[in-house]
Amino acid sequence: MRKSDRWTLMSLNYSDLNHSDLFRNNIHERLYHTDILDELEIKVSQQIMTFISTEPDEINYIGISIRGNKTASKKRRFKIIKALELLEPITKSTLLEKLEKSFHQSTEKFFDKSKFLLPSKFGEALFSYIYNENESVKNQYQKLMDSYDQENVADSVDRIVFNQKSEIEAISLALKASGLFDSYKGFFEQGHESTQGFLSGINSIDVREDLQIMNDSNIFDNWNLTKKDISGQATFSNGSRQVHIVYANRTPIEENIGVDLLYYDEFSKSFVMVQYKRLIAENAKWVYRPDADSNHQKELDLMDSFESSQLLRKDEDYKYNDDIFYFKLCKSKQNRINGSLSVGMYLPKSYWKHLLKSKNTLGPKGGRVFTYDNVQSYLTNTAFIELIKSGLIGSRLEDAAHIESIIKEILESKKVVDSIKNQKDFLTIVRFRINLKNLQGRVVEICPY
Repeated sequence: MRKSDRWTLMSLNYSDLNHSDLFRNNIHERLYHTDILDELEIKVSQQIMTFISTEPDEINYIGISIRGNKTASKKRRFKIIKALELLEPITKSTLLEKLEKSFHQSTEKFFDKSKFLLPSKFGEALFSYIYNENESVKNQYQKLMDSYDQENVADSVDRIVFNQKSEIEAISLALKASGLFDSYKGFFEQGHESTQGFLSGINSIDVREDLQIMNDSNIFDNWNLTKKDISGQATFSNGSRQVHIVYANRTPIEENIGVDLLYYDEFSKSFVMVQYKRLIAENAKWVYRPDADSNHQKELDLMDSFESSQLLRKDEDYKYNDDIFYFKLCKSKQNRINGSLSVGMYLPKSYWKHLLKSKNTLGPKGGRVFTYDNVQSYLTNTAFIELIKSGLIGSRLEDAAHIESIIKEILESKKVVDSIKNQKDFLTIVRFRINLKNLQGRVVEICPY
């Protein structure tokens, strides 16, 4: 979690109808909003945490902003690049009640002024209230900070550095403050063009699903890649622990289980499997339509069939989430020089199936549409990797040998693939059962229903 004192803290009052509508439209349609600061009144650092009011006497959004170029003498543009609408607004009356009387004057200015730079002690008091007394806002703030990914910083770096060489040091400090400096260290040590080869100048590109999966199969946090072989398995280590990632896209594993990537944590003996889907830009929104994806239902059926073969579970092997399977919705447009996981959101299969029945994902013509607006509960890249590292998601300990035997059977013989293809209906659900008496011998029965 990034500390509040590493950011300029500022309130924005957009509660009048014109400002409120303009801001909401820009954030939800264009995915950003720009405004102008008078530097005679307010001077800001490279990164700005913004508290935004779209209703009188309420904090309705928390946003992340980047300081931009000067537009005129003592005037400077800033860009809100991330904004999260609070499920429960923070009201003026609540802050007057919860904060000490010494902060009441700042609280009044916070809601009265169109733009207000928060005094440091008032900012600390506000964050203390959020962290200690408002669990809902605390969780949303964490989600916002986790989603502040390298894509946004990279766009800002590309835009500013090429035009303002003198701001390199400021950008370096901003990246260090946000914990992203290591991803761009080469930029500052060797120069930007030298890291891009003959594709210099091309930053964001449209990427097919295969390349996104391939990219993510080669990254696991900051752990070292210690081994990789032709089977598609990569091994990562932090010195004392190992995690294996198997590239399963277009392999017998995907044909039988319906997944593109497979994670296995040796410490917890836990499997997590991921199917990738692309978010396509439509009308300034990122959209995925399950009904238009010819593979979607088949993959879901295969996951259900595989999952039904799990053994009974013990209370001692606790997981925050019992799902083995996750979907990752990735933006089709990705930043080429991130050196990080593809930008997107992870959804456990149980939540995915809930969304398939939810009225919130129904489009105007009755089809299903997944967007950032109606998929509000998801795991960011950071949260997903941390949960794998902690062993708090994925398969149970007693399932490990079972899952391992099925995957090896798939890779070694392809018998499961042939069995499916021989069915009259390719979409026949194939249910895997484990012969419990012969578990140690890893006997697998294939039973079509």
